[in-house]
Amino acid sequence: MSRLQGKVALVSGGARGIGAAIARALIAEGAKVVIGDVLDREGTALANELGASATFVHLDVTKRHDWEAAVTSAVKTYGRLIVLLNNTGIGKVAQTEEYSDAVWDTIIAINLAGVFNGIKAAIDALKRSGSGALIHPGIVRTPLSAGGPQSSMSHVAMGRVGEPIEIANLCVFLASDTASFSTGADSSPTAARESTSI
Repeated sequence: MSRLQGKVALVSGGARGIGAAIARALIAEGAKVVIGDVLDREGTALANELGASATFVHLDVTKRHDWEAAVTSAVKTYGRLIVLLNNTGIGKVAQTEEYSDAVWDTIIAINLAGVFNGIKAAIDALKRSGSGALIHPGIVRTPLSAGGPQSSMSHVAMGRVGEPIEIANLCVFLASDTASFSTGADSSPTAARESTSI
């Protein structure tokens, strides 16, 4: 298939889990993908596995200069940037009183400021592309969520944890021209971020 022929995407947290599934799905549909992550070994191995349609860049989402370098890499390597997937996120299931200031500050720096940093760094390149897209995932089964407490999924619309391929398939749709009138949606119960088309 080639629904994404000519599309260029930057995927944060792309070295494993949801991000790796997204990178594979986008490339299978003809896109070029920049994989950004702090997991250099895994990210490099994935880019090597995926071939010329993928490249890896070190990306700490809390560092604006890393984001700027990642966007520059996408534009220099593939000519433009059309899709930004803010996939990086961390979490800790605990009562409020159990959170240390350091843990809370780290979660905010990655999950909130990291998304802002990515959008700020990519917005000009996305606008220049003529049609850009942003999307971020909710609760999904990944190494990050493994081993956590098993709680009820009654607050999730589908009543279960999602699978990485389900997010990847959605990203392929939203990155394609088929989704040209989609402005985005968010199904996570505690979302503080917006997904939208540029």
